Amino acid sequence: MEQLKNRHRLMQMLTLVLLFFSSMNFASKYFYFLFFAFGICLLLKFRHFYFDVNVLWLILLSIFYMFYVVDTGIITMVKQFAYPLCFAIGFNLFNCPSDPEGRALFEKRAGWTMTVIALGAFAHFLLNMLTNIGADDRNTIDIWSGEPMAATGQTALAIMAVAVFIAILFTKTKLIAKLLSLAGLLLVMGYNLVLAGRTLLVMIAILLVVAYLYAEKNKRLSSRLRVLLLIVICISILLFVYHYNIFGLQTVIRESNLFKRFENENVTESSRFDRKIKYIHLLSTYPFGGDKIRDEVGGYAHDLFLDSYNDIGVLGFLTVCMIVGMSLYRTFFVLKSRKSSKQFKIMILLLSLAMYLEFVIEPIFSGMPWFFCSFCILQGLLQRVKMEERR
Repeated sequence: MEQLKNRHRLMQMLTLVLLFFSSMNFASKYFYFLFFAFGICLLLKFRHFYFDVNVLWLILLSIFYMFYVVDTGIITMVKQFAYPLCFAIGFNLFNCPSDPEGRALFEKRAGWTMTVIALGAFAHFLLNMLTNIGADDRNTIDIWSGEPMAATGQTALAIMAVAVFIAILFTKTKLIAKLLSLAGLLLVMGYNLVLAGRTLLVMIAILLVVAYLYAEKNKRLSSRLRVLLLIVICISILLFVYHYNIFGLQTVIRESNLFKRFENENVTESSRFDRKIKYIHLLSTYPFGGDKIRDEVGGYAHDLFLDSYNDIGVLGFLTVCMIVGMSLYRTFFVLKSRKSSKQFKIMILLLSLAMYLEFVIEPIFSGMPWFFCSFCILQGLLQRVKMEERR
């Protein structure tokens, strides 16, 4: 029995390693790592492997996209089925017992799974940062493709890790974990001086506010004020360091792409927003997809819903809406559950929020399908929680 448990743990760890390299999109081959992870997960739970009924919506989405890329080759067509496989991995990777001890162990494992996935994408982000030291252009070179990568695409590599880092800062964790999380956030902010991502700053601010409000709710006023005071002290120290140019911080910031972008561009201007409006006006003109709207407008909408409508038409769009709608229900179910720990809830809340925000600023299916794969793994984990509680 002990030998069987050790084998299970080894296979679970191997699956997590594969998921790390998948979210890292190692050598632009995220797809292969996912299929290997699915194969191991299938072997791990051979007699107790389940395809939850919710996976049917993802299979339908995959079929729509399979026909959309039918002219690009068999490998690309098969890749479209990574989404239901990822949901199945999340759903089957760990058991979720109903007893408190078993539930706590599941939450710990689920938290580690999403942390590993987030750190995989963050590793890609760091490799790009090291590759582009001294770069002047905000669209820096991607380490895997060797070609310029859009700045928003590069910041997307860090957003899951940012959610995890902030969750660690606002939960009961070891000091070393908090210090590493803070260091991670500083690295993201440092590379963003080159990438000049204004949206990333807004997303970080939203996640910090939500984390503070959720973590401190139902706590005594003295506890809330203590945390707020700590935040004010940290901000004051940063402002002091900036004002007196300690470590040359002010010089670095004022010479950065981010500072120049704020100086030279109107923050209220948004070509992306204008493009979304154009997409909406053309929805009734091209109800069957086929990339017609993008051809007419001249670019992606940078929106999961509008871009999927452009790709696979109104039926595919409704499928995406159903998938996201059910994910919202799962997330709220876990957040309202009395069995879920507050630490787990904060992690799920911030990760989910970060992903939903990313959905409305990036062309997910065309530009970063690995991100939606990570989302599907999270949904599989949440569905396992929901199913076991409903039992």
